[in-house]
Amino acid sequence: MKKILIIEDDKVTANIYCNKFRVEGFEVELALDGMDGLRAVGTFKPDLVVTDLMMPKMNGIELIKTLRANSATAGLPVIVFTNSFLSTMIQDAWKAGATKCLTKTNCTPKQFIDVINGVFAAQDAGPGAAVPAPNGLAAHYQAPNSSSGNTNRFAHPAGGFVQAPSPEIATPAPDLGTQLMSLNTGFFQGENGTSDVLVQALLRKQFFDNAPKEISSIRQTTTNLSRPDELGNRPQVMLELARRIKTLANTAGLLAFHPLSTMSSAMEAFARELANSPAHLNSSSLRTMAQGVDMLPMLLEQAKHVETSTVFSPSILIVDDEPISRRAVTQALSRAELRAIQLADPTMALTVLALNPFDLIFLDVDMPELDGYDLCSKVRALPGHSKTAVIFVTSSSDFASRARATLSGGSDFISKPFLFMEVTVKALVHCFRNQGQVLQAA
Repeated sequence: MKKILIIEDDKVTANIYCNKFRVEGFEVELALDGMDGLRAVGTFKPDLVVTDLMMPKMNGIELIKTLRANSATAGLPVIVFTNSFLSTMIQDAWKAGATKCLTKTNCTPKQFIDVINGVFAAQDAGPGAAVPAPNGLAAHYQAPNSSSGNTNRFAHPAGGFVQAPSPEIATPAPDLGTQLMSLNTGFFQGENGTSDVLVQALLRKQFFDNAPKEISSIRQTTTNLSRPDELGNRPQVMLELARRIKTLANTAGLLAFHPLSTMSSAMEAFARELANSPAHLNSSSLRTMAQGVDMLPMLLEQAKHVETSTVFSPSILIVDDEPISRRAVTQALSRAELRAIQLADPTMALTVLALNPFDLIFLDVDMPELDGYDLCSKVRALPGHSKTAVIFVTSSSDFASRARATLSGGSDFISKPFLFMEVTVKALVHCFRNQGQVLQAA
């Protein structure tokens, strides 16, 4: 019997996959942090390790490096299973020696089993054996030098894109993860004739019963960030927020509620970046986080009708005369697999906008011949662009600049310098909001 060690600090996700792997005939052991996982490698002696990247005490990258540095574990297969918005960490995991990297919301339990069986089959076949990719996963777990193109998450059959599962929340009252634990204990076991489909339906019901309370707690935690007495504790509050959002994201991903999972996963990654970069905890980033929280109830409601298939591939334009700024916004959008057209000339941009519809526009303010404010005013006069979302990205963050952005027709504002994940979350907010308006009008 093959032995699998799961290292995952989210007990809900860990419990589900422990049960699933046991049903498939594997012997399984669970560790809730990186240090315990490293000790379990020595005592349990697994044939394969499944690890998250964001964990207490020792993260997944440190774990992989430690395993690869030991001759006894240098060849041990390690599958990373994590939030797809942690793109830098995923790249670092590949470099550290990960065997496979899977994103939690893009991978069903059945697909995960297929990946594991493929790794074991390649291991049994000997060095150089190819591991077949399960349908629908190739673009998401190939190594960085893969020739596969990116998958557009908005073009997902469920009408959104995809992301992650994760951690336990220490609160006096039972949270979403704790409330789901009682149901997940027998998940996928098929005991007493219970099928995967039935248990999935039960998990779905319990999720909808408890998710509104969890979103309310997330909203309250976000509100606390603006309290004067919490200013010194903002990084810790951000980590608490990340933990809360992660549980929501993981369960939504497991249930294939892709828009909700994607939005919350991006917010989790953004919260972790802010916790690690307190200098970016400003009015712009806090407003972006609050906007993300405001989107969660709408996406939760849409998840109740997930069987309604809607393909939505947003069209995005970036107008900025500085190449570095254009590349920065483009790279931020790429984290959500959103693609954009870049233009340096605002006059040319106006011509392009007159001939083409766009769902979202990023504008710099200080540009030659036609500044961002004037360009936005002219865009609003164009047919089809009276309500197009326009986000100003500028170093001018004073009240007068924000007021002028609003008066010129701007929808939103991001201050430079920014974290990439702020642009990602902001873009998702406006794209999902536009998608929701399209669905309501349909």
